[in-house]
Amino acid sequence: MGTADVIPGVSGGTIALIFNIYERLIAAIKSISPASVLGILKCCNIWNTEQRDKLFRKLKEQDFIFLIVLASGIFTAVISLSTIIPNLVFNHTELTFSCFLGLIIPSIFIPWEMIKQKSFFNVISLITGLALTIGFSYLMKEQGVNNTSNSTFPMACVILFFSAILAISAMILPGISGSFILMLLGQYLFVSGLVAKIKVDVLGSTLNERKKMALALVENFSTIEACILVGIFISGCVLGILLMSRLIHFCLKKSHDTTMAFLTGMICSSLYVLWPFKESAPDGVEMKDWLPKAPNILPEMNSLTVNSIIIFAVALISSTAFIIYGNKRAKAQNEN
Repeated sequence: MGTADVIPGVSGGTIALIFNIYERLIAAIKSISPASVLGILKCCNIWNTEQRDKLFRKLKEQDFIFLIVLASGIFTAVISLSTIIPNLVFNHTELTFSCFLGLIIPSIFIPWEMIKQKSFFNVISLITGLALTIGFSYLMKEQGVNNTSNSTFPMACVILFFSAILAISAMILPGISGSFILMLLGQYLFVSGLVAKIKVDVLGSTLNERKKMALALVENFSTIEACILVGIFISGCVLGILLMSRLIHFCLKKSHDTTMAFLTGMICSSLYVLWPFKESAPDGVEMKDWLPKAPNILPEMNSLTVNSIIIFAVALISSTAFIIYGNKRAKAQNEN
């Protein structure tokens, strides 16, 4: 999920649906409340055997262990890939998006199969989710991109906080990429630059060309300001995911099949965002500013198009084989 969250166009919610942990994830996040957190904090005396057993029991009951493991994996992937993925997306757009497109297409059928009673109304719900998500992406493209790099520190804090709420709300929904929302809001590379600055200045990471490009976007901010901005961004993410998880949990509880069909439509909309072939950037416009609003086009038949098709085919076959294997394994486990 962390790898998907770094990729503009791929939603972490989609990956959760593919691995059949989406509803569990939503329920676990929804269970987080001030009372549950306070109850866990009261049992944090791990030196006391009784308190330690009580702590682990509470963590297991509220599925916090699941969330901790998942969050650790997401955090590791984001830190590791925050400079690699942007480089691939902006410098090798066609090849990178072709790969992601091939990986996503087979996953469309996973949430659809989770619908218990298929009906015409569920088809309408799917089409609605598809239309709304594509429409939202189109409208966001038309709004252009905001540049936070030249903002004052207080203004950057405000922009990042509300951008985080929108992006994390999108991340938890299949089909709407939180990274893509950040791109449309002009914050994707800025956040990547903040992460790169902390990795270099605080963690002592080696400096390379990719990180130099990212650092150039945050050169107006000190290391302390970068840390504060990342903290504010994380705070916005926490608030957004708590609010959105409660809404989705309510919808799944009240109308599971309709909600799942709607989410399937959202996954289908990823194909629009991830279409590999975009209109070329105008002269003097950098790809990082152009890609979020670049229109989709039909490709010309050349070596790049052929390579993109080959990569798409390999990713499609690999993803399909992985899903088939996973389904067979899950079926065998259920029979045993």
